[in-house]
Amino acid sequence: MDLFFLLLPLVCIATACGLLVVLTIIDLRVFLLPDRYVFPFGALGLIFHGVTGFTLLSPEMAVVGAALGGGVLLFIRWLGGLYYKQEAMGLGDVKLLTAAGLWLGPA
Repeated sequence: MDLFFLLLPLVCIATACGLLVVLTIIDLRVFLLPDRYVFPFGALGLIFHGVTGFTLLSPEMAVVGAALGGGVLLFIRWLGGLYYKQEAMGLGDVKLLTAAGLWLGPA
């Protein structure tokens, strides 16, 4: 059982890197970030930090990182909409930065 908990963080990181590659390819081709890849990326961040005992990032800081990442980009999206009078950025970008905040925290 100890080997499982030793390998699980590595599996989370490897899978997250794979998801980021898939998201990059899709975004470059069709300018979309599908939820079916973004949501698992965020969930893997929570699983990673949970399995590591939240030693690298506390649950509170993960939530703050998600709120700041998504919130800042949501604000930029709103400002862009006001300026251009049309949707300036999709919500996929906001969701991706929210998920990245779960991995990285507010820093």
